Amino acid sequence: MKADKKKAIEKITAEYWAAVEKHPGPAFSREEFCRFLGGAITPGRLANLDSEGLGPDGSFYQGRKKMYLKAPAVEWALRRVEVK
Repeated sequence: MKADKKKAIEKITAEYWAAVEKHPGPAFSREEFCRFLGGAITPGRLANLDSEGLGPDGSFYQGRKKMYLKAPAVEWALRRVEVK
């Protein structure tokens, strides 16, 4: 069973990185990142996690927009993946 979970996580990881390569630019806005994750997390929840210091590393503001560098944001999302 553990081998199946490991294989599933490897597949998810590969698909995330393939998808992020298609996204233009070096960063996601908060809203774009939530859409990239397929709605698995809402912008409001991500804002709350940011305020608690639990959001993705590599975040910054561009004007009034909260932005996330792609690589740290995807690594953060992958750490949250759970296969049952």
